[in-house]
Amino acid sequence: MQKWNNLQDLQQNEKISSLEELYESRLDLAQRVKTIRNLDRFFPCHQIKQSLIPSSISYEPFNFENFNFLTLNQNLTLDDYIRLNYVTGICILKNGIKIYENYFNGNNYDTQWCGFSITKSITSTLIGAAIQDRSIGSVGEQVSTYLPQLDKSIYGEVTIEQVLRMCSGVQWDETYSNPNSDRRKMLEVQHLQQADAILNFLSQLPRKSKPGDLWNYNTGDTFIAGALLKAAIHKSLSTYLQEKIWQPLGMEFPASWWLDSINGQEFGGGGLSFCLRDLARFGQFLLDDGMINGSQILPADWVKNSSTPFQVKGKSVDYGYLFWLVPPEKGAIHQGAFKARGIFGQYLYVNPHKKIVVATFGARPKPRAADSPIDDDDFLTGLVQYLN
Repeated sequence: MQKWNNLQDLQQNEKISSLEELYESRLDLAQRVKTIRNLDRFFPCHQIKQSLIPSSISYEPFNFENFNFLTLNQNLTLDDYIRLNYVTGICILKNGIKIYENYFNGNNYDTQWCGFSITKSITSTLIGAAIQDRSIGSVGEQVSTYLPQLDKSIYGEVTIEQVLRMCSGVQWDETYSNPNSDRRKMLEVQHLQQADAILNFLSQLPRKSKPGDLWNYNTGDTFIAGALLKAAIHKSLSTYLQEKIWQPLGMEFPASWWLDSINGQEFGGGGLSFCLRDLARFGQFLLDDGMINGSQILPADWVKNSSTPFQVKGKSVDYGYLFWLVPPEKGAIHQGAFKARGIFGQYLYVNPHKKIVVATFGARPKPRAADSPIDDDDFLTGLVQYLN
């Protein structure tokens, strides 16, 4: 397997497994950690440089000795959660101050780790920045306004908001463990490393419903989101991320982002690797409504709109602009809270009302959040209650 970019000496010599083995849950914990830690070795990447002036995060350690939370009719501690959910790193901010940070299973503060679908939320945020910059008019515009080659395709009548909400109406099976799913077929196309191959694959998908009539989680939609963003801003997503967020926010470490081909298009739905502290900084940026040092990077209402449920045929869907919402049944303590989430236990939880940010990396055995040993929302409910 060709190695496309520089890695730390430790990582350069690590034996990694295939994405197919990872997705099909065929790896033990040690091998999952090594593989996720080195996902930028699978495909060519663009590099995002760390900030010239890293921002400092005040640290006031909080005592979690008496913390416990209820899940599955039992009380568990922070250590239980970390162990049972295969956490490799966790960083907690309260009122912009770091109150807890720790790493496990060989990771450290400078470990670059793949966020998987957290990338989707970052792509969405960059679309917000492009609207603020007037490179994109509004989320009501059609995808084909920026990708005219899709005008006659399944995406021809789909709006930007519909791909951000994952209600494009395109038929899609997201199952990572199924080699015949659309998600795995897209991975096969990605392995070809041919410019526009993924876009061509997506343009030929069949329709399942009218755009806006069905919510269906779809990584294909987010590749479209990244492609239209690149067309609108006339530069790579990595460059735009570095200019709009990574540098001004004072990110401490570099990041890397998968491409569909050498010098090609970033994969808008995944493949962005970064360090945990910088993910926490990004969460604080969202909590601050997209402001950096007094500059409005995102439209004033963007974060609110990104974290607001929407209606599909009279039914409320707890999903924003490529952000997950905490279900109402988890309690009013999560009102207004939202998450960026990736397979195998990656998530960024932002609670604007309680001023709490939780950034977590993991290496769980199975991809889906629904298959996690411990419900993350139960942990977060107990955590927010404890901190308040």
